[in-house]
Formats: sequence, structure tokens, C-alpha cells
Amino acid sequence: MKRFRSKRGPVVALLGIGAFLVLLPLVILVAASLESGEKSAAGATICLGGIMWPFGLMMFLMGWAYLRLGVEIDEEARVLRFSLPRSGAGPWFPWLVRQHELPWDALDRIDTMTRGNPLAPRKVETFYFFRTRQAASGDLVMDSLWFHEAEEIARRIANLTGAPLGEEESLDRPFVAGERRGCSERTAHLAGWALLIISIGLGSLLAAAFFVGDEKVRWDAGRGLFLLVFTLPASFMLMRYRQPR
Repeated sequence: MKRFRSKRGPVVALLGIGAFLVLLPLVILVAASLESGEKSAAGATICLGGIMWPFGLMMFLMGWAYLRLGVEIDEEARVLRFSLPRSGAGPWFPWLVRQHELPWDALDRIDTMTRGNPLAPRKVETFYFFRTRQAASGDLVMDSLWFHEAEEIARRIANLTGAPLGEEESLDRPFVAGERRGCSERTAHLAGWALLIISIGLGSLLAAAFFVGDEKVRWDAGRGLFLLVFTLPASFMLMRYRQPR
């Protein structure tokens, strides 16, 4: 029996960030109370907590979900045990990462999709879709960002079960006329266009200020233009976003 677990780096980071965001307002409250001896900081702490606690809880839940990710290959029982989200979802919350037990003959094929990602190994992120014949399980997805051995897992499962491992399909290819786009894709494309239009408008105002303003205004406008350049890659990435599914 071979078990694969998710990367522990993201788990530690997410749980640590979640704990920090939850505890920080409480630490500030205790420190302010000890210093002043009053409870006047309670209102500010509640306001700060109202902002930070939801994000902290979200980070904590994501860390818990990443901790649940795993793949188990039982060669003796000829069974695959997946703790993975379904196709189209991600490990955002623990309840999206459910356990699925599949006999080898329940796996139809494994599709592979890739896209550029500067945070991924070799700057390429790979998705493996386990297409199953069980309606209860549906199609499951595994991301190379979640496991160190993602490629090894997919190849081992393909060799043991006989399920074909498909060739890589790029998610960075442009959309063609008439191609159906999902809701998340349309939203991302609109956000990309909106970001581009706002960046162009703001850049025009900053450029005008740079040429007609005094020295201080030019310095501030120049810094604004420099920072604004970094929004262009983000807008183009959103405009061509394609959801892996």
C-alpha cells in the first residue's frame, strides 16, 4: 500500500496565517488594556477583529482542507482511495475534499492539463483529472501544486489500472469564436478588461501629472506609473483565463 500526502509547506503557512490573523486583535486588546488599565480599546479591537477574523478563519479552513488532501494506492485490494476535490472545485474548504474509494476498473482515464504559473515547479502547473465511471464520485482533480509526487502518482495509477494517461492540453490557449465560456471564465475576462481600462485611465492621469506637475508631483506620479505597470500582466492573465475542468 502506497500513501501520498499533500505538501506540508502550504498547510503550515495557511494555518500560521490564520492563527496570526485571529490572535492579533486579541493581543492588541490585552496589550492596550495592560498599558492604559482601561477597556477603551475593546471597540477598536472588535472593529479590527471584524475585518481580520473572517480572513483568518478562511486561511485556517484552507489549511485544514490542504491537510486532508491525499492519495492511497492499495495494490493488494486493487483499490484507489482519493481525498481530492471534484473537478471544477479546489481545496478551499474541508468539506470540498471528500474521501472516495474506487476499484481500479472504475477509473476510465486520466486527462492532463497545464498552464503557466511562476509559483509552480518549472513554472508550469499541471492538473490531473481522474475521469471515473462512478456517478457518486464524479471526476476528481489533482494539482501539481498540492503534491510533490503528482506526476509519479498519475503515472503509477495509469500503469496499475490500465487507464490511459492523456497528453498534456494547454489551458493557456486562446479562446476561439463561438467557444462556450463558463461563469467563472466570463467573470475573470470581464475583470481583466475592467482592470485594463482602469489602468489605462489612471495611467493617463498619472502621465499628465508627470509632465505638468512640479518635482514632488512628478516623483509621486513616476512611482505610480511604475507600480501600474505590474497590473498589465494580471489583466492579460485574467482576460485569457480558462478554468481547468
